[in-house]
Amino acid sequence: MGSSGIELGVSACGYYVPNELNTTTMFQGAVIERNLCFEVPENETDLQIYYQSGYNSPKLWLQASQPNSIEALRDVSAKVVTDSSVEVGTQRTNPISAGRTLLTDDGLGITVTSVDADAWPEVKAENSWNDPSKVEHRFLMVKVEIENISGATDQIEVTDSKFSLSGSYSILYGSDCGAIPEELDVNVPKGQKMSGNVCFEVGDDETDFILNYDTHWLSLGSDADKLD
Repeated sequence: MGSSGIELGVSACGYYVPNELNTTTMFQGAVIERNLCFEVPENETDLQIYYQSGYNSPKLWLQASQPNSIEALRDVSAKVVTDSSVEVGTQRTNPISAGRTLLTDDGLGITVTSVDADAWPEVKAENSWNDPSKVEHRFLMVKVEIENISGATDQIEVTDSKFSLSGSYSILYGSDCGAIPEELDVNVPKGQKMSGNVCFEVGDDETDFILNYDTHWLSLGSDADKLD
């Protein structure tokens, strides 16, 4: 909303917004960095955005202007806390171990078959128009094998957009490295296996990576850590 007093919708910038903020899984201490996009009149001023968690909840307002400085978010622990009291693989605090197959509620078996801790050479080779990662960041590419073990569904669609990643920075990353080789976009027939890559831009020295699919969590182990 701006000087005209008209509420402007967030979905008016076209079909694709880079790194768009969509419905996502948030855990305690998580930080996400995503984009919102609005179409506004060219002479509109005093822009503000609001967040409302529910229909009857209050609106929380933020100025949309670029600040001179950005207040630092509160410190979050760089250590991934574990909690053996919750079922393995169902929470970030107790992910399934690296190398094991994760069984999902929608009838999939997901296995990480390889991890490329610094995948810029492969991303660049796939498309020369791809941008490199930001300073002090890197591309982390994960190859996953998907098996359809469901007894009721003929095919299950799985794309890289259904995966996210969290590490020691406590940021929840979406798959966003540009065009990548063998990008995961499959329709897996019942009883079959297919594979593909998902890729994330992560902190250069970040560790303790955990792959997320829906409500399920899978540790990547030390293979995802960048070697000195």
